[in-house]
Amino acid sequence: MKLKMKKILLTALFTSFIFCTPKKTALAVDSTLKNTIADTNCPKDGNCTVEVLKNKKLTVKTDDLGGTYFATIDDNQFSVIKYTYQRTVEKGLQDGHYNEEIIFEIKNNSDAISLANQKLQETKMLFGRHCYCKGQAGYFKVKTGSLTSKMIKDNRVIDLNFIITEVPQIIKELHFSI
Repeated sequence: MKLKMKKILLTALFTSFIFCTPKKTALAVDSTLKNTIADTNCPKDGNCTVEVLKNKKLTVKTDDLGGTYFATIDDNQFSVIKYTYQRTVEKGLQDGHYNEEIIFEIKNNSDAISLANQKLQETKMLFGRHCYCKGQAGYFKVKTGSLTSKMIKDNRVIDLNFIITEVPQIIKELHFSI
């Protein structure tokens, strides 16, 4: 009797595993977003990614308190490039997050770009620092540095060196291709 009961229980358990598989959900992929890993110049204590939002343009805004923020709007002439460094933190650590972003726009039909200092604002370039560091977080306009971008075959190669004077920064130079 016990053996028969074990067989029935095992059969029921096995059947539930076969027929009760989790639902597989198809993810909608936005063809305007390309996400790649950027491993050059990424600090060893974190991860870096590059996102390209094709056919998007940046609008830089200021809130009531004087803080800078941005939004993207559709525009077939531009693409927005967003480089993000995210520091790896111990699990369970509250307020331990830290990341930096560089975000700017480029014209889709430009083969080569070479800008320095104040001219960087032609790309509406922003540096974002996000952490639990009172008074030293937010978005800041990049006004000091140099940006070169050129097309090599089907890849855009980007080199950026910059300095932010308003807050401390970890990422100061980027070299990647998309």
